[in-house]
Amino acid sequence: MGRFRTREGWCVVEHGEIRLESLGVRERVGRGLKNAKRSHERRYERGVLRFVGVVLLGALSVGQLVYRALFGDWRLLLLGVGIVVVVFGMAYAVHVLRRFVRRRFRGYTDDRTIPLRAVASVEPRQKRPLRAPHIVVRYREYGDAKKRRIGVCTRTPLAADEFETAKALLLDDHDLPITPA
Repeated sequence: MGRFRTREGWCVVEHGEIRLESLGVRERVGRGLKNAKRSHERRYERGVLRFVGVVLLGALSVGQLVYRALFGDWRLLLLGVGIVVVVFGMAYAVHVLRRFVRRRFRGYTDDRTIPLRAVASVEPRQKRPLRAPHIVVRYREYGDAKKRRIGVCTRTPLAADEFETAKALLLDDHDLPITPA
């Protein structure tokens, strides 16, 4: 038995299957706070002034919006909120489009459970520019060849260690066939 962090939660390998477990809202917030604490410690080592500047700039921006809401012009507040909504909406649309393209044109599935006996190969792919590290598991189920992309968690300072843990768990511990990337 073993597990490693993925972008959506955990990948658990036990009882003859690879199971992907997603995190709830509470766990996502907790993971974000823990990663922020680790990142803060590393930022402190690299330079306190940069971190303080970012915090002050963020507080100033939020302060401007609050000031406008309480004492200022409502039109500018609506413009600021509208821009924020449009930016988040576009980011979400890009996310949905990426998932659609990945599923439709590249043939990836969204299966949450993969039996180990059905796994044909495991293909670890290192981090490259504009591509996060991930593992592609190819398997056959009900006569169909399928593949599942498992994105390793990169939102933590320990991301490289997490990728190595995932490779060791899937390749070494369970003797699954490896396909070089």
